[in-house]
Amino acid sequence: MEIRRILVGVDEANVAEHAIRAARDLADRLSAELEFVHAVPMEMPNWAVSGVPRWSAIRDEILDKARTSRREFLASLDEESGDAGADIALSVMPGKPARVLLEREGKKSADLIVLGGHRRRGLLRFGSTSRTVLGKCSCPVWVQSSSLQPIRRILAPLDMSANSHLTMAWCLTLARVLDARVSALHCFVPPYFSYDDPPLDLCDAPTLGFEEFRKHAEIDFNRVVDEFDWGGLQVDRAFEDGTPSERILEHAGAGDLIVMGTHGRTGLSRAILGSQAYSVMKEASCPVLAVPNPSRSYSATPAGGHGPVTD
Repeated sequence: MEIRRILVGVDEANVAEHAIRAARDLADRLSAELEFVHAVPMEMPNWAVSGVPRWSAIRDEILDKARTSRREFLASLDEESGDAGADIALSVMPGKPARVLLEREGKKSADLIVLGGHRRRGLLRFGSTSRTVLGKCSCPVWVQSSSLQPIRRILAPLDMSANSHLTMAWCLTLARVLDARVSALHCFVPPYFSYDDPPLDLCDAPTLGFEEFRKHAEIDFNRVVDEFDWGGLQVDRAFEDGTPSERILEHAGAGDLIVMGTHGRTGLSRAILGSQAYSVMKEASCPVLAVPNPSRSYSATPAGGHGPVTD
């Protein structure tokens, strides 16, 4: 995986400070192009219909003030970290944050978006702008809800879907860049079958019990991990029973990064992320990288667009 362009969402409440620091660190390590994106929600007032030039001047003034404020804030963070004078590529655009970020992603062909995680307030709190971006962007999204610290381990929950290979590829790339080890995890959830009226010809058919299902699942998990080309990287692995989101959060700790795939195919944000990914990203205190399923689609998406963005 090659990461050449990184977009970072910034907001006026400065809740994305952790994301900004994490993105700076990644860009330095990867020699990647870094662009900060700030959206200014605004709507043309009714009185402006007959006075468009006046409204245009007011809009430009609002954007200029926002641009100055965000540039000063970014410069102050660089000064604190000893990078005073660092180049700042900042785009300030009118519109809702999610739409602006998604449009910028498409225009810049971004390889990664970095967002701050905030659950109670702020434009980029999880459940609002960040969830919409996570559900509709085509590149992976890194959510940094905690302060920047060295990443020692990358936790890779694998659901054995077609997206698992892409998840492992991102783990390998980041493990080399961050000098971290990788721990693959599969959480076994036994299948449930129910027949209202079982066919007679199935009554005497051989059945697989819990242990048989579990054994085959573990064999498949080890096969997938073994067949991936890790380039000599040693990979820890764990195969456990239980609800995936609960087990993932139990395994994750300080100094970890969770890299997981998403595989929803509907237009609902939670379904797009998948219920397990949604739970992990909402509760995790360590950074999480969500890798979208390349085949996901949205029934409400017009040709050539991301579909409706409401946040």
